[in-house]
Amino acid sequence: MRSITYWHPFIYSALLKLSYKGGYRKRYEAVSSFIKEGSSVVDVCCGDCRIYDYLKNKRVNYTGLDFNTCFVNWANNRGIPARQFNIYNDEIPRSDYVLMMGSLYQFFPRHGEVLEKLFKAASKYIVISEPVKNNAQSNSKTISFISKILNDPGDGIKSFRFDIDTFKNSCAPFRAYIVKELFVVKGIEYVVMLKKQH
Repeated sequence: MRSITYWHPFIYSALLKLSYKGGYRKRYEAVSSFIKEGSSVVDVCCGDCRIYDYLKNKRVNYTGLDFNTCFVNWANNRGIPARQFNIYNDEIPRSDYVLMMGSLYQFFPRHGEVLEKLFKAASKYIVISEPVKNNAQSNSKTISFISKILNDPGDGIKSFRFDIDTFKNSCAPFRAYIVKELFVVKGIEYVVMLKKQH
């Protein structure tokens, strides 16, 4: 059963804003700054499609993919192209850029398989933005517990979270392709950009 976080995009956005403590916009600004005008973009695990608000003035050809039908329907009702998607069963559409924001941990321990799929689908670049410091890692057992139970998108509670070392290790097989990497939001989020080599 989905946790309250995934009941509606308004709840999802509100909880993200709380967890990023004033740095909510910075993660989207950082990722959108990597995207060239007029590109095709596939946003895997798009959630509330918030990145689209930062990309639409760049005239991108955007497609959001998400497991959650509520999020997909909400996006479509706003005129944002999105469709339901299961990353293990469905193929990611080919595009210039493939994005994944704040979702790689959801697929642990099969995250390597997911990274391979992202890489395969991108014609030019892969951009991955991942929290490496979060409430699930809190020293407070209560905060950590609440954070974890709020994170069931419909296929089970996800207790694993990356820290900076485990995230970098997960990207190690693609190290030669990384062209940008940076911290955003006061060390909470780490962003890497990989370039396909033809």
